[in-house]
Formats: sequence, C-alpha cells, structure tokens
Amino acid sequence: MTNQLFPAPFPDETVYSWVCRFHFFAAHADFKRDTLRKLGIRDNRPANEFPPYLKKLSELSGVNLDQLIFCFTNAHYFQPFMDQIMYGEICEKLKRGDTSSLQSRIGAVANRITPGQLLKYCPLCAEKDAQQFGTSYWHRSHQLVGVTACETHGIHLLSVKRNTKTPQLPPLSGCIHPSSLLEIRLCKLIKSEIFDNDAQWSKVDTYQAYFNRLGEMELLTQSGRIKQKQLKEYLIQHLDGMSEFDYPYPQVFDAALDGKLSESMFYRAACNHQPIKHFVFISALFDSWDDFKQSANIEEIKEDSPVTEQQHHLQSVNWYEGLKMISEGKSLRTTALFLGTTVSTIKIKAQQNNLAIDLRPSKITELIERAIWRKLVVGVKTQDIADEFNVSVGAVEKVLTKHVWLPELRKRIWYFEKQKFHAKRVSDFIDEHPDATRNDIRKKVKSSYYWLYKHEKELLYQLLPKRVKAIYWPRKSKK
Repeated sequence: MTNQLFPAPFPDETVYSWVCRFHFFAAHADFKRDTLRKLGIRDNRPANEFPPYLKKLSELSGVNLDQLIFCFTNAHYFQPFMDQIMYGEICEKLKRGDTSSLQSRIGAVANRITPGQLLKYCPLCAEKDAQQFGTSYWHRSHQLVGVTACETHGIHLLSVKRNTKTPQLPPLSGCIHPSSLLEIRLCKLIKSEIFDNDAQWSKVDTYQAYFNRLGEMELLTQSGRIKQKQLKEYLIQHLDGMSEFDYPYPQVFDAALDGKLSESMFYRAACNHQPIKHFVFISALFDSWDDFKQSANIEEIKEDSPVTEQQHHLQSVNWYEGLKMISEGKSLRTTALFLGTTVSTIKIKAQQNNLAIDLRPSKITELIERAIWRKLVVGVKTQDIADEFNVSVGAVEKVLTKHVWLPELRKRIWYFEKQKFHAKRVSDFIDEHPDATRNDIRKKVKSSYYWLYKHEKELLYQLLPKRVKAIYWPRKSKK
C-alpha cells in the first residue's frame, strides 16, 4: 500500500538517499526501528548498490519495480559487460530480495574491486541541489566504482563513511580540488553509460566492438589474434598518470603494466570482469561512449545501410570541432590527426566552408635544410622544427629521410632523455625522503619506478636504498 508521506525521487538519486529523505519527511523518531522496519529491514543494513527491499519500496512509493531496478540500482551499470541470461538472473534476484550473493555473482569478489562503505558526493552539486530541491542528496552516478570526480564541475568527489544506524545526506561544505582531464574523461564515460537507456547489447557485442577497433588499429594478426605486446605498450602510453588517481585506478594500472589487464580481458573473456576494467579499456580505444556504441553495433549498421567503411568513418568525424580548430589557427596536420582523417580530406572540407588555410612552404633552400638537419641531429621534434622555420612537417621529414642513420640516433637521444628524467624523479624523491623504503618509492613515483624497472633495472637498483632484510623469529616449541 502506497505511503502518502513517501517523497518523490530526485534525478539520479540512490535508493539509500531516497530512504533517508523518507525518514526526515515522515518525521520518524528512530531510523532503524521506524523507517527501516517499514521496508522489512531488521538485521540487515540498508544496502546502497543492490538493496534487498525493492519490492517493499515499490509498494510504499508506488514506483514500478522494473523502473526501480533500472533507475535506482547499479544493475544497468553491469549490463553491457555480461551475458543477458546473467543480467536477467540479477534482475530476478533483486525483485525477490535475494541479493546476498550478487557481489560474488557479478565478479566483484574475484576481481577484488568493490564499492566499499564510503558514500561519495560533490560539494558543488550538494549546494546546487539544496538551492533547487531544498536538500542535498546522494547521486547514483557518483557512487559507481570508478567515478572519482564530478564530470559536471571537474572536481574530486569527497567521501564519508556510511552510517547504518542513522540517516545521512551529503554535507553542504567541503574542500574543492580540481581533477585531471583523463580522470574527468573516465568519469564522463561511466556516466554516459549509466544514463544510456538504449544500451541493450551484451558482452558478445562489447567484445565485437573491441576486435573491430583493434583491427582498425592494426593490433590484430592476419589470423585475428591480438598483438598483446603492442597492445600492452599502447595501453600504458594512454593510461599514463592513472596511477595517481583514487581507488581503484592504481590497481587497474598495475594490471596494465604487467600486461594482465589485456590478457585477462581476452583470454578469460568468459569470466565477469568489473566494468571499471572495461571502461579503462574503452577510454584507451574509443573517443567517447557514442563512438563505442557505434562500433558495438557495426554489423547491424552495415545491414541497414549498404555504404562503405570509408563513408561510415567520414560520417562519424566531428567536422564542427575540426573546422573550429582550423579557424583558431591549428595546422591541417594537427587537425587531421585529432579527427582521425587525412590532411587532404580536411583541406577540402575547409575550402568548402571558405576557411583560410595557412599553407606552409614544402620546398626549402639549402641553407634552411642545413639548419633543419642540425636540429634533427640533437633530437628536436619535427613539429617544433616546422614551427621554428615556418615550413610544413612533411618538408622536415623529407630532410630526415635523406639520412638513414638519423631516426635511430633520434630514438637513442629520446631514450636517454627519458632515462634521465625518470632517474631524476626517483633520486629527487629519495633526497626529499631519506627514510623512504623501496615500497614507498614504488608507490609515490610509480610511473618512473616501473619505467626504470622495465628498461634500466640495474640503474634503478643503484638508486634505491638497500633492501630491508626480513627477520624471521624462531617458533616456540610446543611443550
């Protein structure tokens, strides 16, 4: 029977937040005795991710049970990364209230990645909600594993420990710390998925999208197998800096460094991998969630519209952003690289829109060629040389190809620059923290530590302090 005192839900609100507001709205004296018992909760805690009291909540609030599962739980968060039989089983368990084994069923226990007992909130969102709705509330999208920043305001989420005995809503104050672009991009990707009502595909379609994109990137062999070594290097390059983020990103980045992320994702595809691993993988391979969706439904698109692959690609290019970059003075090469198209294509598109193109000279004099050669010998980037002499990058690369030994020399120069940079980071940290152990150094300067461990292990061990010898105490003999 519907309770007239039960408030209407807010946009993107969690079930726990809704129950807390019901407690305040109904002016109940005791949260556990009065509010939770109305939902049939006696000994259990008011779960946030997979609540067992949805059937009773549906009766009290008047909201359809299927709508509660889709809009107020995290079941939809897992849907694209599991088969539909299992997804249907999870929904049935939520309807019956049999949720005690769901964390294990979805693979959270095996993956050792769980949401924990913390509630996350954005202080700016809480203030905005209080002004708009009269109270702050917990956002469902903020509680998802992997969401560590507010995509709307670009700041880190704050967290408080969830109290099971008393109701709590987000405070209206807190420190504001800006987030990095990579972190915001990952959080935006997750938020796009949870609010995508059309995402009805399953794990089979998701892996088909992966293989389609890996094939486009030439990371598949002729027999269709994945080039794991090249894929591992690609992931490390695109996920650099992720080790500095909050949980669980350092754990996922460690798996990428060891090559276990890509290997487990494909060699153990039958297992349930936590969505955050998929989102990290998607962020490295695709530009956005819409880009991933298009690749996931590529077979269906080909059947409906018999156009060529090149036409599909041209339709997906963000021409508005590309033309905006050219109007701001960006080069054709930079713009084409950003859009994933050719220089000639973007040139034609710019001319069709009457945009002035700054074409740099492709032919150079002997004197300038000699000066360019000197820059190339010391390892200066071709783009920087082109900007300095106001010529095209192609003209600089022509000079580079005349000397077959130059590319290898430049690679060695860049390698030693990287070695010097990472060694300095480690040594500077040791100088600032003379009592730091090897494990402390590995955690604080993780990217430099692992780069040296992979490429210059001997140098790394020369920089590190001596290993602390373990002391084994003799066991007491039983009398």
